[in-house]
Amino acid sequence: MIDELVIEDDPEIGETISMVFSMRWPEARVVVKESGNDGVTVNKCESFDLVTLDVNLPDIDGFEVLSKIRETSTVPVIMLPVRASETDRVRGLEMGADDYLAKPFSPFELLARASAVLRQVSGKTGLRPRASSKPAKSESTPKLPRSLSTTSKST
Repeated sequence: MIDELVIEDDPEIGETISMVFSMRWPEARVVVKESGNDGVTVNKCESFDLVTLDVNLPDIDGFEVLSKIRETSTVPVIMLPVRASETDRVRGLEMGADDYLAKPFSPFELLARASAVLRQVSGKTGLRPRASSKPAKSESTPKLPRSLSTTSKST
């Protein structure tokens, strides 16, 4: 079983992340917090296998959240920012993020990156993800929020 903490202020994106993790790992427990302070608090009180972290949060930014998480935890963190300048990516990785995936992103790429991060730490945590590396098939493709669509053209 995988316990994931999603720190994301956009409820639609948080729900989508929760949905795709539950599709990939049906027994996953996904906790979604919409503020940085709430995410830091729950991470101190509970144990998670993975954290996905937005940078632009309403109370404190994701870099500060990452710093606070790193004070008490080595949980793998994947940052999911809108801003993805080289400076921000390097900053996040140097502060202790395990991966950095800019929005908009493919939910299936997020799952692949999460699987890779979990594989890297599995020897330390004893985590055993489901053997299949493919997302669970459904009768229809889930409709993704426009904010996550990689097919929209930017001008």
